[in-house]
Amino acid sequence: MNKLIVFALAVGILPGAASRAATPPSIEDFASRPKIEDVSISPDGRYLAMIQTLNGRGAAVVMDRQRGRDSPMLPVLTEPEHFKFSWCHWATNTRLLCGLDAMVRESMVYGISRLVAVDADGKNTHVLLQNTGEAQGQYQDEIINWDSGPPNTVLIEADQGVNGEGLGPSAKAYGEVGTHGLPAVFELNVMSGQLSVRQHAREPIRHWITDKHGVARLGFGYSGTTISYWTYLEGDSNWRRLIKFDAFSRENHFRPFAISDEDPNLAYATGPSEGRDGIWLIDLKDKEDPRLVFAHPIVDVSRVLLGRGGRMIGARYNNGNAMISYTDSSIEALMGRMQKFEPESFNTLYGSSRDESAFVIRSASDVDAPRFMVFDRNTQKVSKVSAPYPDRDKTTLAPMRAISYPARDGTRIPGYLSTPRGAPATHLPLIVMPHGGPIYRDTWGYDFLRQFLLSRGYAVLQMNFRGSAGYGGEWYYAAHQDWGGLTYDDVVDGAARAEYSRELKRAKLKVQETNDLGTGPGSGCH
Repeated sequence: MNKLIVFALAVGILPGAASRAATPPSIEDFASRPKIEDVSISPDGRYLAMIQTLNGRGAAVVMDRQRGRDSPMLPVLTEPEHFKFSWCHWATNTRLLCGLDAMVRESMVYGISRLVAVDADGKNTHVLLQNTGEAQGQYQDEIINWDSGPPNTVLIEADQGVNGEGLGPSAKAYGEVGTHGLPAVFELNVMSGQLSVRQHAREPIRHWITDKHGVARLGFGYSGTTISYWTYLEGDSNWRRLIKFDAFSRENHFRPFAISDEDPNLAYATGPSEGRDGIWLIDLKDKEDPRLVFAHPIVDVSRVLLGRGGRMIGARYNNGNAMISYTDSSIEALMGRMQKFEPESFNTLYGSSRDESAFVIRSASDVDAPRFMVFDRNTQKVSKVSAPYPDRDKTTLAPMRAISYPARDGTRIPGYLSTPRGAPATHLPLIVMPHGGPIYRDTWGYDFLRQFLLSRGYAVLQMNFRGSAGYGGEWYYAAHQDWGGLTYDDVVDGAARAEYSRELKRAKLKVQETNDLGTGPGSGCH
């Protein structure tokens, strides 16, 4: 096996080590944006695009990998006033697309997104979709297929506009055009901005899923409280309904989310497996029984990792620590090697060149914002992109610890306890920080507010109370429509695990660690 070579990419900031005495970062530092927020590699592997913070504002910068590690970083796009980059991704070898978010304050406050295209040399900037009658809606950066077939095109989902006598009673008018609030699938030329409809809007579909050739095969949406999934099978001339069910229904059903890369009449779906959500391969023609691809006995699968062309490469879940079960052996071997370079981090495949000779790896941690590496399979080199907070002294930051505690009825409630680094876990001021949603869950990872509190000497307790996502249907439905009851009790019971001393602001934390976890963030990869 060839020896891997590691070096740092120069991005105008150096990953310097702190030389001063340990001093907690300021609140301004904790609330500031990371130096690097996102990394994308072009299909041919030549260019890297990064969202970099420059003077407090985000900028899309491009590096030419052919010019080596000292290649200058070229700013090609900066955030307009009131907008913030949400992502940047290469549509072609030389054309970069970036999504930008903003909040609009009129009679009400609402969010919008816009899509901007720019060349790798910073030329030919073009705001796409804006001011067109064909595509409407708040959100105009929903790319659903990056390899739609024709050169210089992607597929985008946006509300379909209507005009003239097409404006019926259910349409909303904006000037001379209107929209039913239903998305269509458009083929978008990223050079000219020209749009053509691939799939017209259709009631009640709110989201479309295409196969690897760009044909819309799946759609799902809702009408009132009824959710339905629809499919367009190869060889059919009409859409057919797969399934419908009421929101919060406890009936078992499959929810397809991607078309198989091998057969357009097969789809990956989430569905029940011994009380937990697993990943299944289902026959959309309903001729073959569903096949279980992966399930975990304790927690739901939270996300499926898809590679080029839509092939499944792994399933992600969180059983205290973030973990992945890989279904692609070559990617599993690659990520096993990458784990050696960031052993305390949770490393995931973030992107690749079209021929998979170069990969972008995302490294997540509970004490720092995500960072990125680039692995070149041909040269066996690993390039570490600059740290998100290169000047921050991390010796005052502290890790999360997976724990559980008993609720008043004896049920063990999973959660996380974080205590200041170097401080004994007794007689500490405690902050209980439940997650929002409420159908959500806390997971292992970086959170600036938690780290700020830890750096000021507070312990932080987070819990996944009953009603949280991720622990199966029984846990999910246990507190349905009882948010002020069972959910509240589970939170209060977590706080009650602290035995208060004479000083009410000082608590001795009494928790029990879970014993079914791996030994570290990477231990769940198998």
